[in-house]
Amino acid sequence: MYVRMASINVSRFSWAGLAFIVAAAWGCSVVGTNDDITLRTGTDTYAVGDEVRLRLENQSGSEVGYNLCFAYLDLQRRTGDEWHDVTADLGPDDSVACTAELRTLAPGDEAAGLAHIPADLPGDSYRITHDVEVHGEMQTIPSNSFVVAP
Repeated sequence: MYVRMASINVSRFSWAGLAFIVAAAWGCSVVGTNDDITLRTGTDTYAVGDEVRLRLENQSGSEVGYNLCFAYLDLQRRTGDEWHDVTADLGPDDSVACTAELRTLAPGDEAAGLAHIPADLPGDSYRITHDVEVHGEMQTIPSNSFVVAP
């Protein structure tokens, strides 16, 4: 397989940042846990079509790479004691696009983001996950669980 890649000015990008963008674009992540980095939703119950306010908090001692735009968020549904990925577009509509950029969250800071509950999502227990870059490695940070009312 031959892949042609565009040239980039590597002095403007970190390799970890580039890895984040590639991993996010290909749907890859390194699952890890970090109790010092949290992702929270604004409430515990939503209806279909609702806007979900997200807050990513960094209480670690290191910078964290992130991009809370909806295209870099994943939805999971609880089945028994396990979480399973759900294919869902968490964007408001087709007129909104995300930029492929890695933002930096300093220790002690927080960032806000938005997602939208799809209109055809069945009522159940869900959570949103987001891949962040910590010390050059990808980690998946899950949000608190929430219920989507039918």
